[in-house]
Amino acid sequence: MKLEELFLKKEELPIIGNLHKIFFQVPIHPKLLDNSLNIDRGIAQRLFPQVVEKWYEELKNYIPSDREEMVWINNLFSERDLIDNRRSKVLFMNNGLVKTFSIDNNKGGALHFDKQVLNYKSYALTYIRFTEEKYKEFASEKDGDNIFVYSQENINTHSKALFLRNWPMAYMNEVLKQVC
Repeated sequence: MKLEELFLKKEELPIIGNLHKIFFQVPIHPKLLDNSLNIDRGIAQRLFPQVVEKWYEELKNYIPSDREEMVWINNLFSERDLIDNRRSKVLFMNNGLVKTFSIDNNKGGALHFDKQVLNYKSYALTYIRFTEEKYKEFASEKDGDNIFVYSQENINTHSKALFLRNWPMAYMNEVLKQVC
């Protein structure tokens, strides 16, 4: 596949759910798990301000599902001038790939990747809408049918899911440019 065809798109990674549980998955291309890589550790933080700006634009048209989410969003807008990299946190694997994406000191949610934990693989095509060719390209070599993904933690609203899908998605696209 051409590099541009590997890039993740919003329509391929839908956010599915209701008031009780939100589901989405952000895939990791298996090439990015190579321990011999030296991925630039600054990519995620450099992308953070751009993703925040796009997120705010999307939130302007979003109607929160409950009062708690509305308060959380209103607080974000009221503190908008204060938002900087202190509100985000990333942890890395040895090769520089982001292992954890977190916002608002994890109160806003987090995505983690750990191959030792069972929930690092895609549950079903419901959450990742790739073409058959792209699915094969992202499939883990070890299992053939599974795709490595970030696992969710404390992501219980659409607004949080929106950001924690978009930030790693932009990050993955940028890392693919560097590695492939």
